[in-house]
Amino acid sequence: MPYKLLNNIFLLLCAALPSAALAQTPTVVNATDAEDKGTVWNVGFSGMRHNLHDQEDAGNELTGNSGVVQIGRGHIGQSWFLFGSADIILGPYEQVRAEKIKTDFFGTGFSAWTGYAVTPGTLRHSVGSAGVTLGISYADIVGRSVARSAVGDDDRYIDNYSLRTSTWLAVPGTFFATLKKARPKGNTPELLLTRIEGYIFNFGVGFPVISDYRARYEVKDLRNSKNDAKKHESGHLEGMTFLLSFNPLLGI
Repeated sequence: MPYKLLNNIFLLLCAALPSAALAQTPTVVNATDAEDKGTVWNVGFSGMRHNLHDQEDAGNELTGNSGVVQIGRGHIGQSWFLFGSADIILGPYEQVRAEKIKTDFFGTGFSAWTGYAVTPGTLRHSVGSAGVTLGISYADIVGRSVARSAVGDDDRYIDNYSLRTSTWLAVPGTFFATLKKARPKGNTPELLLTRIEGYIFNFGVGFPVISDYRARYEVKDLRNSKNDAKKHESGHLEGMTFLLSFNPLLGI
């Protein structure tokens, strides 16, 4: 009797195992039905040409060339993209005001911009795509003098000059993109591999929406220190800024 009972249990287990294995077989989803990956990291490099002057004719200005390192994240769609980044601004290194004060600038900020392809096909077309962009950029830039500068032909000079600008720019522009074919979402090794998705080149012109400055400096007299004076000036900047950026995109 025990032998027959054990034999029957063994036969039942043998019959159940194939059914259990079949139930655990993974379902394969057609790759064409999977949603494409669109999230990318952006490590961008930009060159900027500043041409901003104060409205008060005091002589304070932000002019010259600077470099920008941008680190951010974004999304690529079929015909559009959207990016946001934190910005580190290096420069300009220029002489400012009529007194030609040698000043080094450094700043931080952030940017957000979107683009839409107007060429035939998708944003990831094999021959590239081009379109229009619109961005907004905020920058807080501080410049400090690296040498004193004479005032006119007398014995006075400007020392400890500093200029701080806080600027919001609206930046319309154009772009050209060269991107790889999109990958579907999945957990296979080739889909999980980090890769360069492509590159976007952007040219834009920034117009100040809000642009304020604060300047501080000392006017010193070599002949009589009693004539020394501390100056504080503030106001608004006007003009434009040109921007050319190169953005490698990292897909994960």
